[in-house]
Amino acid sequence: MLKLNQVETVNFEELLRYQECEFIDFKQQYPSVNSDLIHDLLCLSNALTLSDRVLIFGVADDGTLHGVGADQYRRTQPDLITILRSCRLNKLPNFFLKTVVHDGKEFDVWVIKNSPDKPYFLTEDYTSNGRPLRAGVVYSRVIDTNIPVNSTSTDNMIERMYFERLGLDLSPMERVKKYLTETSKWKYGYNEEGNLYFYHELFPEFTVHESARENREKYCEVWSIDFPDQNASASDFFVKFNSTILTKVILIWLDGGRYKRIQPKIYRFNYQGVGHFSYYYISGSVEALVNQMILDVYGENENRDTSNLFPVFENVSDAEKMLERDFLSKKNSHIFYFYNDSQADYFRVENGKAYKVFWKR
Repeated sequence: MLKLNQVETVNFEELLRYQECEFIDFKQQYPSVNSDLIHDLLCLSNALTLSDRVLIFGVADDGTLHGVGADQYRRTQPDLITILRSCRLNKLPNFFLKTVVHDGKEFDVWVIKNSPDKPYFLTEDYTSNGRPLRAGVVYSRVIDTNIPVNSTSTDNMIERMYFERLGLDLSPMERVKKYLTETSKWKYGYNEEGNLYFYHELFPEFTVHESARENREKYCEVWSIDFPDQNASASDFFVKFNSTILTKVILIWLDGGRYKRIQPKIYRFNYQGVGHFSYYYISGSVEALVNQMILDVYGENENRDTSNLFPVFENVSDAEKMLERDFLSKKNSHIFYFYNDSQADYFRVENGKAYKVFWKR
């Protein structure tokens, strides 16, 4: 399965080892007619594969390398964006161009990122040089063959595309993580016992539900006392699909209940013999997703920006490396804490300076 990044170098030799398939198409030269280029891109964009898709110009079907240096119909990325916008697509695929020099020849590698936004199609008929493309038709690719311009994908293929778009082909956990990114579609309410819950308005079988209001427990971590009102409490929230509990997160009610945050991860490190702490979330984790959803849906009374207190990183390794680098820079775009034994209090490190927290035991 191919996963290609716009900032990374394309391994052209590795791509050449592939045969044409659902996600790789070789073209000896650019088509002279825009309709043909649009058709090629739509077929790859709608292919039923988890891989990113690659359209390589300058390589013949049999693998012969020609290059595109002298191709009079060669397009740039701005050219293609203009063409696609002119043909009235329902949604523009996420793509980018990488030009590769191999054996002294230039090759254009168009990468189309895999996305659940399929199907892509025209909303109006489009004709270029007498070559028509029809509105509403879903073009795709089967193994190494594009669906012809006078045909369409099967109903089974289109159904699978919409299942992917709606997340219906995912496990309940994968679905709820997808839906949690749609924060504008979540609502909140209170059940008969007065417990807070959140639900997705289109898929209300997915909920984030407080276990029991009376079970809230007093909570004390250094970050939770760094508010004017140091009283904080914690309650369990269950992420549920119908009656099935998928996972549990802990919501911290801060500043006497004015602020709400899902309990973050903690990074502990030693500096000059003193233990330090910092807090963060992992991007795409249930904790980060639920936290952002609650902020967007239920954070109307909050006026303090805590992004530097709870940064978001791609993974634990990145978090630890970047937090340590930030701390040692002495400029501190993030917040750190340590305990001072002589003063019997916590200190917050921000912008290279330490501030007493004034912990009220």
